[in-house]
Amino acid sequence: MVIALEGLSCAGKTAVSEELSTRHSASITFIPEFVLNKQEDITTELCMSNDLAKSRISKSLFDTGKNAIMDRSHLSTLVYTYAESDKKFNITQKWYKNAFEQGQILEPDLYVYLRIQAAKSLERASSVGRLNSKYAWYNNTAAAFNKYEEYFSNNNLSSPCHIIDVDNLEFYELINRLEKIMTQYMDIT
Repeated sequence: MVIALEGLSCAGKTAVSEELSTRHSASITFIPEFVLNKQEDITTELCMSNDLAKSRISKSLFDTGKNAIMDRSHLSTLVYTYAESDKKFNITQKWYKNAFEQGQILEPDLYVYLRIQAAKSLERASSVGRLNSKYAWYNNTAAAFNKYEEYFSNNNLSSPCHIIDVDNLEFYELINRLEKIMTQYMDIT
């Protein structure tokens, strides 16, 4: 089983994924946000290539019966491309549709959306020195938030999804909620 954590920057996806894969190392493998070498600029093309690589890793783990928790899936690339430009989003969306049809990209078995409001995401990013105005999602965080809401609130995904509001949630409470969700779908040790 592959679980994808989604949400705006600084929602807690990486910290939670790392903690859960450490706590349950016998049953969960962590797939980081970037498995390819992250260059100076994060482009849509880099993200698409990275999503292909993450999908190959997910498939190999699945084929050997292992579970994985993934820090972001292809949805993040779509969301942030949408925040950048409608035209780029439409091109990217068509690319993913073809990649799914050809089996190059796999849908995660479960999505967990860590919902953080746009203003809170920007506040957290600023407080940890990650606010970088050259990236569209920091300039158009509200649009990215709205696109995530569209995907998750309208049940537009073929895999099950859970939504956790994280604006005022303590880290270990988030861990506990995720562990409860995960135990509904798999054995974790």
